Amino acid sequence: MCKRILLLALAGILLGSLPALAMQRPQATLVKDGWQLALTEPLTEVVRDRQARPDWPYLSPEISDLVSPGDNHKAPDTGWLPVRTGVPWEKYGGADYNQAGWYMNVIDIPQEFSSMPDARLWLEFDAVATAAAVWCNGHYLGGHVGDYARWRVELTEYITEDPSFEILVYVDELPFHTTQGFLSMIAPHHGGIWQDVRIYTTGPASIVTDTLHVAADSSDGQLYVSFDLDTRIPMDELEPFAILWPFDRIGNTYGQFGGMLLGAADLEIAEGTVRFRCGRPEFSSENPDRVYRWSPEDPQQFALQIELRERGKYREGQLLDNVSQRFAYREIEMDGHQVLLNGEPIRIRSALQWGYYPGVFGPLPTRQQVRDEFTYIKSLGFNAETVCLVNMPDYFYDIADEMGILIWQEYPSWHVKFQPGEERTLQRQYADFLRRDRHHPSIIMRSLSVEAGVE
Repeated sequence: MCKRILLLALAGILLGSLPALAMQRPQATLVKDGWQLALTEPLTEVVRDRQARPDWPYLSPEISDLVSPGDNHKAPDTGWLPVRTGVPWEKYGGADYNQAGWYMNVIDIPQEFSSMPDARLWLEFDAVATAAAVWCNGHYLGGHVGDYARWRVELTEYITEDPSFEILVYVDELPFHTTQGFLSMIAPHHGGIWQDVRIYTTGPASIVTDTLHVAADSSDGQLYVSFDLDTRIPMDELEPFAILWPFDRIGNTYGQFGGMLLGAADLEIAEGTVRFRCGRPEFSSENPDRVYRWSPEDPQQFALQIELRERGKYREGQLLDNVSQRFAYREIEMDGHQVLLNGEPIRIRSALQWGYYPGVFGPLPTRQQVRDEFTYIKSLGFNAETVCLVNMPDYFYDIADEMGILIWQEYPSWHVKFQPGEERTLQRQYADFLRRDRHHPSIIMRSLSVEAGVE
């Protein structure tokens, strides 16, 4: 049976600018420095030929097929070199490297973890190619298989009184996995911890990664919000507070609006999922019925910030978690063969994007390269890009949102046959991909695969 508690909303609270990327926690800290890397042979070999050109994918193993909890003792004693995360390890092993390796780091414990009662500590990975297993102070935490997905592990249980802790991460590049896409056909296959890693503290209740979803009804301005909770305390002891922030064209919050009052609504909690509805915000006293819709000509965006606190204790209560998510009012639909954007016909003129940038390992252009790319294709008369069989970093889609570029997103599942052995992996990876990108108004179409089942 659902429990129901009251959602409170705040108005007129002046907070700092919200992050410009996907679901974010302002308390999170990037962990880029201090890493060491040792390149090795795989612990368990499942690839037929790692020197072969990564063609049609055929692998979909679970992490337990590749790693055992005691495998941390197999990490090498020598051969370590200083590296940074956020780049593929081909930078260190060479363009043809597609084996395995170990990352190690000694990370300082955040001060808030020591000062917050019943605190929990998390390590979050934006993307690892392709299979990864994590140990904290010698204890196995679990792992993940699949590129382009964001995931996290909890460190809390194995943190000691020492001011720092040791993290060990085993990675297998795993060419021919079902998430490799097409990029490796025209560029070196990328591997390692190639996107960001962050550490953050929450209270005993935490909002699960990438689950904050804001469905904005552009017809009446209503917001339908949901997120998943990982909590160690009863749900009826929690109270979320919602704050709405508008953004300008370059991702900064508008001072003219500030924190905006949302209509109070009942909150439904069932099996760890939170759902509620917010009334339509009034963005203009002169025109209170207006809904500010996103379009290529006027790419208006907003962010919903959720503060999770102890019930009835906003001012003095412990802040258990704090996340924000950008979104927009935008409606996309089909009328026969005609695409309608906010009810109006639009003709899509799309350039093709495979994620390839000369001299760069992996789909990792700089932010300025992305802006220059979108500016250039617009100058040629295009209004869209088809991102083919690759998922770009979050900032790529953020910039598309800001610049009003339409995106046809084709997920990196090339030539999959949707056979019974692949079903569990495919269902999981599609859910991961969609949770990560569903808030981007620029993404108006998605394809699960390309050339699926073709011999």
